Amino acid sequence: MQKITQNTIGNNLVFYAKSVLISPKYLLRCINRSTGAEKAFIATNQNAADTDCPLLFSIQESTTESLTTGVARLDPPMNWEIKVYDQTSATNLDYTLANSLLISDYLNVYE
Repeated sequence: MQKITQNTIGNNLVFYAKSVLISPKYLLRCINRSTGAEKAFIATNQNAADTDCPLLFSIQESTTESLTTGVARLDPPMNWEIKVYDQTSATNLDYTLANSLLISDYLNVYE
C-alpha cells in the first residue's frame, strides 16, 4: 500500500515492475474506493536511467492540477486504488489506449 499527503510536493510512490517499451511513459489511474471517482495523470519515473531499479514516481497532490506533469488532486482524502500503465504517449490520459497494466495497488491519501 502506498501513501501520499494532500497539498504536498514530492510524494514518492515506489513500484516493482518493468515495462517492455523503450522509453516508456507512465499513466497512473486512481479510483476512489468509496465514491468511484477516477483521476488519471502522467507521472515520470525518476529511475528512468537505470532500468534495473524499481519505478519511482514523485507526484504532487494539489488543488491546481497539471495532469500531464504529475500534478493531480485526489479528493476526498481516503482509500484509493491505483493502477499504473505503460505507454508511449506523454499526453494520453485514457487507460484503454495505454500499452499494458503494470501494477494494481492501493493508495491512502491523507490530509
